[in-house]
Amino acid sequence: MKSPKNCHQEAYKPKRIGDGIWMPSDDIDYNSKETIINKYHPNGLIYYEIKNGFEEKTTYIENIPVAIYVHFINSHLFHKYTLHYKKGAILKQISYISYEDKFREEHLRKEYFYEDESEICLHYLINKPFYYEKTTKTKDRNSVEYWHKDKTPYLKYVYYYDSGRLIKKVQIKLPYNHIEKYWDYEYDSKGNCVSIQSYNQNGKAEHCQLFQFDVYNNIIRKQLLHKHSNTLLEDFRNYYEYDNQGNWITKVIYKNKKVQWFIKNKL
Repeated sequence: MKSPKNCHQEAYKPKRIGDGIWMPSDDIDYNSKETIINKYHPNGLIYYEIKNGFEEKTTYIENIPVAIYVHFINSHLFHKYTLHYKKGAILKQISYISYEDKFREEHLRKEYFYEDESEICLHYLINKPFYYEKTTKTKDRNSVEYWHKDKTPYLKYVYYYDSGRLIKKVQIKLPYNHIEKYWDYEYDSKGNCVSIQSYNQNGKAEHCQLFQFDVYNNIIRKQLLHKHSNTLLEDFRNYYEYDNQGNWITKVIYKNKKVQWFIKNKL
């Protein structure tokens, strides 16, 4: 498996400079999901990323993450997460201290338990148990169950794979094992996902996502359709500018023919 590469993509909101003429605004929108900045050590471990409008910096001891520092963009510390392990580097707990209470008290964020092939994560809210998340992984199937804090199950997702590709996702209401919804995935000859079709509990087709790619396997169009009525609900188009090596250097995103973002690829 190839080591991940550093990524530096900056998103800018559009500003109007004339009738039907738009240009990037002056400031990077760090809250946009299109702003992606990831930095990796040579061994492939991530140590810096922009996420949800925050900077995250991860520290390691012998390639094991031990702390994550979450900062406001170009500013002070907001949260510090500490990862606690059992013998054998098995994750046991995640705790944090916060700017919101002046870093005076350590709070429990997550607690982990293990049984057979499953990992069970107990999520906390203000130091009190909130809900459980049970993840089970096998070769061609993964499942995630959600339980109330009293361990009563209420929801489950099952993911089916073929040669590493997700081909079906099923949403199941627990404890009744009643299928509420499912999705089918289709791929082209290059392995790009070209269609995600959702179905309701009666097997009736509902929303469908369609994807188109260019010769560099970058998405150039994404559509959301209501299958039954064949109504186009959303239409995203991406326009790229490439360098001589086939790397995109700028991208403009349109939604329903209106410009949404200007993206600059800095690497």
